[in-house]
Amino acid sequence: MAYKLPRKGIVDALAYCTPNSVSPLFCSLVVKYSKDHKQATISLRLSIPISGFDPEQSITLYYDANNLVPGETSLGSAAVLPSQDQLRKIVQQGKCELKTLSLVLRNHCSVEGPSVKKIAPKKSSESCFYLLADLAQATTVYILFDYNSFSKDEQARFEHCIEHIGDLTSFRVGSDYAKRPKLPDWTIFRPAEEVDFEQPPPYACTSRKRSKDGESTRLHGSFIRLTAFL
Repeated sequence: MAYKLPRKGIVDALAYCTPNSVSPLFCSLVVKYSKDHKQATISLRLSIPISGFDPEQSITLYYDANNLVPGETSLGSAAVLPSQDQLRKIVQQGKCELKTLSLVLRNHCSVEGPSVKKIAPKKSSESCFYLLADLAQATTVYILFDYNSFSKDEQARFEHCIEHIGDLTSFRVGSDYAKRPKLPDWTIFRPAEEVDFEQPPPYACTSRKRSKDGESTRLHGSFIRLTAFL
């Protein structure tokens, strides 16, 4: 049997590329796990304005179990203390228990978004966009969230999943997924020199729509440097 953890499907979270960073990306954490079939896929989702589209577009970063390094992927105490404003965005009502999910990847994560060859931001969303591009490029990711979003049973399943990550494969395998086009990686994000606006000011991306079913400032190569909030 496959579980979505938590049962409600998503958890508000802050994602970082370095454990002590002050530039997180506000997103949704989704965990899908099957102990019986030895499968797990962790994903981060958010919606942002994309050039060429009127409504905000959903972007998903996939972290498949077989792309995670056993022994280095872990669940532990909060590595970053968020501001009060950020804390209010990710905690449930009542007492919270902050945890950090540390993901170490063998290769870059897969990216799912609109069906275009390259994604470019609208001017109003360049801060989110470049944080997201940087996160998609990272091979180490830290995800801060309220562990009390999970029930005790769900926490036990989650911990079992992370402890046995080396024995698991992805949900996105098999005959069904083999027929689908291969998902791109971070290179789908359009380089900065191809976008006709100035480097954005240092501010945070705090707007995000929930999807049903995104930090460090080291943008490599042709991407601009950006320092964003906290």
